[in-house]
Formats: sequence, structure tokens, C-alpha cells
Amino acid sequence: MKLTKKKVLVAALCVCLIAILSMGSLAWFTASDEITNNFYVGTTEDDDSGKDVFGIDVWETDPDTGAKDDDGLEYVEILPGDVLHKDPTFTNTGVHPQFVRATVTVSDADILMAAMGDDYSDANEFFKGINTTDWTYDGVSYVDGELKYVFYYNHVLAAKADTSALFTDVEIPLELTLEQAQAMTGDAFTVHIVGEAIQSENLGVNTAKEAFAKYQPEDLTYNNADKVVLENKNITGEAIAELTEPTEFQLINATVNADKGITLTDNGMNSTIVIAGGTYNIANGPVVEIDQASMPVVVYVFGPLTINGTAINSATDAAPFFGANVTVIWMGQY
Repeated sequence: MKLTKKKVLVAALCVCLIAILSMGSLAWFTASDEITNNFYVGTTEDDDSGKDVFGIDVWETDPDTGAKDDDGLEYVEILPGDVLHKDPTFTNTGVHPQFVRATVTVSDADILMAAMGDDYSDANEFFKGINTTDWTYDGVSYVDGELKYVFYYNHVLAAKADTSALFTDVEIPLELTLEQAQAMTGDAFTVHIVGEAIQSENLGVNTAKEAFAKYQPEDLTYNNADKVVLENKNITGEAIAELTEPTEFQLINATVNADKGITLTDNGMNSTIVIAGGTYNIANGPVVEIDQASMPVVVYVFGPLTINGTAINSATDAAPFFGANVTVIWMGQY
């Protein structure tokens, strides 16, 4: 039986899919304290000159004046379907070349996902004019009511240089209803852009993704998270995740190269795990394991799936790659 992508998503989300077309207004903004973000690996000041040694600045262009704005733009009384100017750009404020990663976090994700349907995972449906020559999209994560879109800059950013704009506009989902808009926090949602920098010299890697995976891996330990969805994510590093509380955890079309898989600890045994498609290479240990053998866990698995080079087409195929007291239920093709 072929199961569609929508069947993977939880019922709590599905009940939000009823949409009545409405052209009500929606206030959309980015708060002034959520556009400029500095991340310093070394010291922030030169001992002699007082200049930044290592830093990154996030800014955008004011569409009315053309001036550089690092406080964040505010949009009010907008409508579903509006395309709004937003061109996040990153400046190397230090004196050393660096790799750059950008994370774009969107609030009120449950409402936006209900309005957009499956399109939420396609960055091009929400962010317009993505510069695919200079930036690489690395997938989206849903964690506790927020969507996090990750991008890597494809070049080494020289000292004092600017990146190209990550994208040029944000489009408000046309399907968004007045009722959904009013259900948002403050009748608005925010787009929070974080720029992260890591030195490019002496690391022995060639890309930003390799640098961050090796020296600043993504934190995939989820504490008190009700729901985590990692869709079209490339996960590289020490482990996929450690679940420390009851969590609905979904991996959808993920590409994984990790030392360890998913470990459930404490109350994480009550978690629901869905693995829907993807390629998994786990160097040490199973894809899912638990640290209390008396507490079993069930994992729902969809194909097409490959684990450590083996094509998985049944629960029997999958079983050797999961830990003791982990029950695998094969759900067919995704």
C-alpha cells in the first residue's frame, strides 16, 4: 500500500488543513533585535587596533530608501499573496576569511504549514529569488512551533566583504485565511535571520557545510520538544539526535552520515519515531537505540530507504539496523 506524504504528518496538524479563502490583512514584521547577529569564534577585538578580528553582520536593504538597514524592516496591513522585499546579506566584519551559514527561523509554523500544505518544505515557495549560485539550501526543520531553513554560502567570504543577498523577497501564502492570521501571536509572524561564521583557514575542509559539521555540529539534542520534523535535511556529525523527553520525531527524506543514530533516554521512551525515506550511513551502532532495555519503542519506517548500503523493503530488512527492544513497523513506500 502506497502511503502519501500527508499521512506521515500527525493528526494534530491535519485538522488545521481546512482553509476558507479570505483576503483579510496580516501584520508581518521582523523585530529589531532579531536581524543583526554576531557570532565570534576568537576574540572580538584586536589587541592593538580595537578592530574586529572575527565577526559577522546581518543586514538588508530598505526598499524605500535603498539604504542599508540592520535593525529589521516592519510590514503592516499586508494581504495573503503579497510579495515583500527582504534581501538578507552578510558582511565579514573581521580581518580573516570565513565560512558562513544562515538560518532563517519562521514563527507560527503550525498555522503556516496548515496554509501551505506540503509546500512548506520547499524554500522557494516562501522565499523568492533565492541565489542558488552562491547559496545552497540544506533543508528545513520543525521544532516546537518554528520552521528553521538552513543555507550555506558556497564561497569563502573575504575579510570586510559582503555575501550576495540570500534571497530577495518573502511571499505571504495566498491560502492564508483571516482566521489563521488572527490566530498568530500578535496577529503576526516573525522571520528571524541568524548568520554564523567559522574560520576558513587551517581547517582542512573546502566548504562551509564541512566546516560547521566538523567544528560546530548542529545541536540535535531535543529537550522538552513536543514535535521535531527534519525534512530534506543533510545530517552530518556525531549523532542524529538524542531524545530526552517524549517527542514526536520525524525524519523525512534525510541524508545522514553520522557516527551514531537516535538515542532515547529518560522519558524519551514514550517518543513516536517516523523514518520516511532517505539514506542513512551510521558508523557505530543502530539507527535507533534505547538505554533502558525494559522500555521498548516502536519506529514506523517508510521506503524508499537505504541503511548502510542496504535497500530496505520490509521490517525484516530493517530489523538488523535497530537496537534491542526497538520494534520496526514497515509502512510501505512513502
